[in-house]
Amino acid sequence: MNTNTRNYLTVTAGYWAFTITDGAIRMLVVLYFHQLGYSPFEVAMLFLFYEVFGIVTNLVGGWLGSRIGLNLTMHIGMGLQVIALTMLTVPDAWLGVVYVMAAQALSGIAKDLNKMSAKATVKTLTGEGAAGESKLFKYVAVLTGSKNALKGAGFFVGAALLQGFGFRNALFILAGGLFLVMIITIALLSSGVGKLKEKAKFTQVFSNTPAINWLSGARFFLFGARDIWFVVALPVFLYDVLGWEYTAVGAFLALWVIGYGFVQAGAPALIRPNKLGQGPSGRTALLGALVLALIPAGIALGMTQGPQVTPVLVSWLTEVTGADLVWMATATAAEIQSAVLIGGLMLFGIAFAINSAVHSYLILAYADADKVALNVGFYYMANAGGRLAGTVLSGLIYQTQGLEGCLWWSTGFVLAAALLSLWLPRTPQTASANALTRTIAQTAAFPQPAFVDVNAHVEATRLAELYAPIAGRAQGCSVREGDTVSAGQVLLRILPIDADTAEHQVRAPWDGSVARAYARVEGREVKAQTLLFELFDPDSLVLRFSIEGSRTLGLTPGQRVQARFDGAPANPIELTRTRAWPALEPETGQRIFEAQLPERADVAIGMAAQVRVESAVAGQGPALTTLTDTMPT
Repeated sequence: MNTNTRNYLTVTAGYWAFTITDGAIRMLVVLYFHQLGYSPFEVAMLFLFYEVFGIVTNLVGGWLGSRIGLNLTMHIGMGLQVIALTMLTVPDAWLGVVYVMAAQALSGIAKDLNKMSAKATVKTLTGEGAAGESKLFKYVAVLTGSKNALKGAGFFVGAALLQGFGFRNALFILAGGLFLVMIITIALLSSGVGKLKEKAKFTQVFSNTPAINWLSGARFFLFGARDIWFVVALPVFLYDVLGWEYTAVGAFLALWVIGYGFVQAGAPALIRPNKLGQGPSGRTALLGALVLALIPAGIALGMTQGPQVTPVLVSWLTEVTGADLVWMATATAAEIQSAVLIGGLMLFGIAFAINSAVHSYLILAYADADKVALNVGFYYMANAGGRLAGTVLSGLIYQTQGLEGCLWWSTGFVLAAALLSLWLPRTPQTASANALTRTIAQTAAFPQPAFVDVNAHVEATRLAELYAPIAGRAQGCSVREGDTVSAGQVLLRILPIDADTAEHQVRAPWDGSVARAYARVEGREVKAQTLLFELFDPDSLVLRFSIEGSRTLGLTPGQRVQARFDGAPANPIELTRTRAWPALEPETGQRIFEAQLPERADVAIGMAAQVRVESAVAGQGPALTTLTDTMPT
């Protein structure tokens, strides 16, 4: 297993372990402190600092990681979670509201530090260029796709530990397990993993794109609509009113979250592209919110009117169908409310997951290509703000208006999200098209050089891999890494194990250098088709880099680029761009370029550099102004 794969598995395992404890501690706090006599509003206030400090951490976490390294911030997050868990093991007399809020503040900081670090660290493990971006897509899909399922599992784990071992023993078990995971990840991850170089200004966190601001507002109300009933009101209602045990409460919430995650992952298959092949649009978000708003309203009506309506409904169904529906006629009010609540929340979970998936798609569709990370960060700050509002209101409204009141407030929040969705562009391309129109118009009015700065790596375009054609023993290896070889030179002899087979000589196919030699040990037995040597042509070295497709207008072979190698940043060199890929990479939307390095350049394959490219369209503003007439609005 190579180092990057091991690091990826280590980071993922650490993130999974943390996610389980994050779900478990939430369930432990809600159920245990309600048992101690805390009012629903007081229980909700226990999570106030958890959400507030989560928002703050979203703002400063990336800034901190860029200075001390992402693997260190990940382990700080784990350590803070261990401290937060152990803080709650003190005697009940110490567990005042302020004390528990402080522990939850640490947990909130820990959660967002760990999430930010784990996801950003994966980026550093996949490398640069198109191949790295393709690998990143797959790695992040595995990392994030499992989050909801594991958080749901955490709800069940917390409730089960509370019922089986008690509150404090449950906390000790969680803290001890996470501490062990932290020690293992510290041992397995090198200190340099995830150290970032790029630093954004703090003011760049806030978006100036209208579509992203409207979408972020809608996201705020969408997630607030969920947490108004989910965080405090629902578990307290199930335990206090319906008489469910801790394990049953945790199991239901766990299954709801896990099911929500599965539906969200399958949302692309449920929402078909339009006639032009485009994905969801602002209209999709609007219609989805309107449909979603019907569900909590229907649940609230069903819970209040269900016991009165059921006898009439049973009588009518019996008359129409002739079926024996005695079991429905004898159902208690609590049983009817339970059926309405569970069935309705299942429908809410399906509709909410689809709405959330549409929002997640639109933020990427609307984001500027060169500010996607900042735009997404702003969007998730709104997401965290919605969770904060929903959490506080969940306890307050449940205490004053009951679960039905929470559901009506949820309906109002969803309608607010629908109202904000009215201003979203009707097609996913509109926001980026308008941004491009503005950019071109500005370029036309103020023609000036447009520079693109990207990372690059040294690669060889002429390579050879030499394999053993037969099984045998290696003899007479005459080269090592870095040696120069000539065409036809014998590099290695293979003495066959089978006496009836002739000796085979491995020869260099052309003049070049040895990049890797895998069979230098005299007498080592090799199997047929074993890789023996990797050769490269030193005169074929290039700097390869990729640029977002929308920024490659006018970039053609023959233009000059400026390169700065990491080892000598103060001494840039000028190179000629020799090749441009004719198609964008399907996974990343980027176009690959190569710049020729001087013959026998003193560089190594894989060496990193920074390349500055001047776009050829910079001085052609007037010629491009006609494009604005064809852009969709």
